[in-house]
Amino acid sequence: MITNIQLEKLQGHPKNPRLIVGDVTELADSIKERGILQNLTVVPDDNGMYTVIIGHRRLEASKLAGLKEVPCVITEMDDKTQVATMLVENMQRSDLTPYEQAQGIQQCLDLGMSDKDILKKTGFSKSTLRNRKQMLKLDTEKVQSAQNVSIDDFINLERIDDIEKRNELLKHAGTDNFNMEVEEAYQDQEQEKRDNKVLEVLNEVELYMIEDNDYNIHRHDRTLSTDDEEELTELLEYLRTGLDSEKTYVYQKNNWRFYLYYLVSKSNTSSNEEAEEAERERNREVRRTRKELKPLFVSAYNLRYEFMKELVKGKITEPMVKHLTKTLTENMLNVGRTFVPDKDKLEALLNYELYDKEDRGYFISKTLNKRATREIGNARANNIMIASVYLSIDKEDINCYGHQGEYSKYNAEFLQYVYDFIIGLGYKPSDLEKQLLDGTYPSYDNNKNKEESESGENHSHIEELVNEEKL
Repeated sequence: MITNIQLEKLQGHPKNPRLIVGDVTELADSIKERGILQNLTVVPDDNGMYTVIIGHRRLEASKLAGLKEVPCVITEMDDKTQVATMLVENMQRSDLTPYEQAQGIQQCLDLGMSDKDILKKTGFSKSTLRNRKQMLKLDTEKVQSAQNVSIDDFINLERIDDIEKRNELLKHAGTDNFNMEVEEAYQDQEQEKRDNKVLEVLNEVELYMIEDNDYNIHRHDRTLSTDDEEELTELLEYLRTGLDSEKTYVYQKNNWRFYLYYLVSKSNTSSNEEAEEAERERNREVRRTRKELKPLFVSAYNLRYEFMKELVKGKITEPMVKHLTKTLTENMLNVGRTFVPDKDKLEALLNYELYDKEDRGYFISKTLNKRATREIGNARANNIMIASVYLSIDKEDINCYGHQGEYSKYNAEFLQYVYDFIIGLGYKPSDLEKQLLDGTYPSYDNNKNKEESESGENHSHIEELVNEEKL
């Protein structure tokens, strides 16, 4: 039954998941003109007051509109049901931010509700509940001070195990650098995990660590830090079973790499050996630089790829079509490049199959399926075309450094072409990507042979990529 209750007897719920009611001016104007079209839901208190469960914005707007009383439905609810009801009501109206949803869930947990209870009362999926509970681990002040944090941003942060690191990354939320900062932190985290596995095996085989290596007595055997799981598996197997029983091994750890050495007698050294060792050390420095740069370019590629994956799922706008047409025309006239993407990668980027595949033993025959034929005949053809052009020009191993780990202007020009294309589609590169592209990233300064690379004499890697695209 609907009952009119005086505003002075109504109070907001102290556990309302919606932290900020927001501007109710427009709602107040509507109430002045047409009255309240939907009643409030309230529960009675022992002191003669009523607590609002549903209708907090209408309550504030009614005060602003000058009403004396409002229509209400009086109901009985326990504390758990009150919080769950407010959470669901705001969710259905899309009134809560993801973090407000998380805090509402925390209130439910504080009242003794189980995950199963929350799922039943709110209608959340298990993944939504898990994501919101992950948000609760973050620092409340840092979340509230962060700008324009989307649910995708929160989910992206979940890849980072260290909660303090997540809180630190929140300062980049809402900027073009956020995804790159998270990706870098993730790559650092995974590298540390691999290094820790190496350290465990080093202790297992009872090798001892040295602070500094002496070229007269230490010979480099191999670098122990790895960039992927497959390489890590091979390395751990080598440490367990591949060490020469006639040699004595030690290892050294600096800020970002492990190195394995074996001992040699000082009496066997000579000036020539020292010179050779110095040369080997220079080569190791080159490899270290390239190893530092490689994962950064891989991270940059992942960001470009994810941007394109989201782009081709949506609507291709007229400006995007014009940019695509301009790119195709300029390259046919000036470069003579053909755009032929890998078919499997094209299907992965579009997230649906374009081809019917037939295993013929020695090769797989691929023919366009009905869906692809239908897509080509409608507006989705632009999505397929943009995806095809992108996959034809961007590769995971494209970078801006030469064989010495030096900045290569020649290589950078090729990668710049990729960025020109996706920036025209709305991509915003991070500061790190810009530094890698223009040669201002500090690690390039570890090498001295820039002139050779810029002259085009040291770019076989990029030449291969260019040749693949030519007729």
